[in-house]
Amino acid sequence: MKLHLFTLVMVFCIISFSLSAQNFFTAMNFLGLPVDPAAIGRGETGTAFTTGPQSLTLNPAHVNKLKNWEVFYNRQNFKTNTSAENFSYFLGGTSYRLDERNILAIYWRQFGFGEHFPVEDQNDMSIGLVLGRRVSKNLVTGITIKYLRSSIAFVENRTLSANSWAIDLGINRTNLFPSLTVTPVNETGLAFIKSIREPVTSQGVNIGIALLNAGPNITYIDGNQANPIPQRLRIGLAYQAVSSDIFGLQALFDFEKELVHWNEENSQADSYYKAWFTGWKGNTFKEAIYHFGIEMQLISILKLRYGYRYEPFQQFLEKGVSTLGFSVETQYASLHYGKWIDKDNISALNRGSYVLGISISPLQF
Repeated sequence: MKLHLFTLVMVFCIISFSLSAQNFFTAMNFLGLPVDPAAIGRGETGTAFTTGPQSLTLNPAHVNKLKNWEVFYNRQNFKTNTSAENFSYFLGGTSYRLDERNILAIYWRQFGFGEHFPVEDQNDMSIGLVLGRRVSKNLVTGITIKYLRSSIAFVENRTLSANSWAIDLGINRTNLFPSLTVTPVNETGLAFIKSIREPVTSQGVNIGIALLNAGPNITYIDGNQANPIPQRLRIGLAYQAVSSDIFGLQALFDFEKELVHWNEENSQADSYYKAWFTGWKGNTFKEAIYHFGIEMQLISILKLRYGYRYEPFQQFLEKGVSTLGFSVETQYASLHYGKWIDKDNISALNRGSYVLGISISPLQF
């Protein structure tokens, strides 16, 4: 049993190192894994722009774009370089609009370890309650309150687990400098297309800022061994270069920084609110993650994507990984696909991995 627990902890450390600029253990790293297939297709960008309900995990302000009773679900398998079973990821939820300015949503995320280890109850889970508010026509905000539970082993007839909480905060300003967008006059009369999907409406530049996973350190054994969760700050830009009924072209950029800081003298992590300031110590720009993406929309229904994720701090894994993706969207259902292109086949989690998602909306009662 001790060997099983040791193996589990070792893999946690490997995952933590590959996803973070810190050389210390952080808990519940699944909170930092990308789950929006549309965002993945364009280099994991999405803080400033949304194409579906899964994007509220990147910025809770995106919840304001959801419709009444929009139901969403997506699942991901992480193929590893071992012969063991895949890691798996699940995300699902729904939304309900309270009035013209306010909307409420709930979602459930779970990361499972499959059959990698011969122990039971291996999963990390969070339940998020999201409240969004439209401040003005082009300014929206959002807050997510999350309950977290981590079960990493079954040892001596008891589950080694922990509970905690976290908060996401987000803001999104849309349609800045609309004159920067080229809007060709379209008189093709695609009435049928317009009846099943709204045309591109984004104009100019969007800006998004999100603070994710702000919450206390999580304790599995005792307070002296508590570990931080992956608190992150994301700042995003999205520029709509072309917008028309039949064609759209957009460029996106996201800056992502983990706000976790360890005191090397006592190997203790700063509290999450202290890390808002101390998390910037060191080489900030070298320890950040940079996301680049391009999205092309054809006849308002089909979207094609390419992206690039760059991590300058990586020493053993790839610093840069390209992504591809597409979506088929109508007013009532959307299908999203995103995939990493791991050319060297050395990434611990991304090798051959993809995300497939579906959303259904709006269901009216």
